[in-house]
Amino acid sequence: MKGTTLQETAYHEIKNKIIRGDFLESGFTSQNQLAADLGISRTPIMTALQRLQNEGFVKIISNHGIQILGLDVHELEEMYELRLALEIFAIPKIVNLVTAEQIEILEEIIQDQKKCVEHNDILQFLKLDSAFHLQLTEVYGNSLFIQTLTNIRERLFSNPYYFRRKEYQISRYIKEHEQIIEAIKSKDIRQAIKELETHIVNG
Repeated sequence: MKGTTLQETAYHEIKNKIIRGDFLESGFTSQNQLAADLGISRTPIMTALQRLQNEGFVKIISNHGIQILGLDVHELEEMYELRLALEIFAIPKIVNLVTAEQIEILEEIIQDQKKCVEHNDILQFLKLDSAFHLQLTEVYGNSLFIQTLTNIRERLFSNPYYFRRKEYQISRYIKEHEQIIEAIKSKDIRQAIKELETHIVNG
């Protein structure tokens, strides 16, 4: 049990470091460095890295270290196409099922995003962007949709270009989120689809 716990801890801590952008400058790390940073022995670190390699976050290069993998243009396009297909498909059911409490949560996320703009906190802003879209998907209620979209967002976060591109667009994203919410509140499925599609395509 202890070994499993250490492996899970190592997995989540390393993934968080990737998502947080800790390796953006070098693009590399090592088992020894990760073990020292996390205070965890090499065995659970290696198990965690193998799992992250299977998920496409890293590449283990024998005798050289750990390469942090980004996404090429084709992979980015595929991920956005999948996002678009899943989220657009869910909109009619979301419009019909969403509650006042869920709308309130979405609006609170938008307000928190505005605070991030004031403090120039791009990382927290993007985490809230993920929370906004996952909250919409949770209204739909399909656990596979939620897991797939979570995986997509995590992979996008691991790409250095994602951060550089987003920091210039965050104010526009807030406006687009507000327009999506207004369409959903009005029970206007066609407009909600239009606003969401525009938002994702702009990404």
